[in-house]
Amino acid sequence: MEEVKEFNSGKGCISFNAFLYAQDFELSIEDIFLNKEERELATALVNRNIKIKLPDPRKREADILLPEFNSQIEVTKILPHKIRSKNNAHGEGAHINARFCEGFVRTMRMGVNKFFVVFHKDWEQYGWLKKLSNQLKPSVISLSTNFESGWENQVAEEISQKLNQ
Repeated sequence: MEEVKEFNSGKGCISFNAFLYAQDFELSIEDIFLNKEERELATALVNRNIKIKLPDPRKREADILLPEFNSQIEVTKILPHKIRSKNNAHGEGAHINARFCEGFVRTMRMGVNKFFVVFHKDWEQYGWLKKLSNQLKPSVISLSTNFESGWENQVAEEISQKLNQ
């Protein structure tokens, strides 16, 4: 009613609250993820009876939320093929570095129990990433994969094991 009143007074307004009944559209929560890798991993987690939640678009949250465990998952398929330094603001290393640092902030300052960073295995060759990953353990957990067939099941299994430790 408030929106109708505003609209009728000449102001344009659009609600940012939308409610979908998944059963009406024959959707499951994992179908709603836009990114292919996030959708695949979400499906693999649901298949392991791990409840997932979509991030709130108004907040800066990770890609997949695990509310029962107060944990989050960030998935990045970016490859290291341009500039290898983590400090170059335009290189892929800065993106990977930021995902790990974001996990650190969420676990240390925002009360997240575990923050998983899923990244391409080609990053394992960089010593700075291994050092950073070791510094942030055990709250920030790095999981590398090749993003090839079946990767999501392997990563979902690793996440499941870490959550149940």
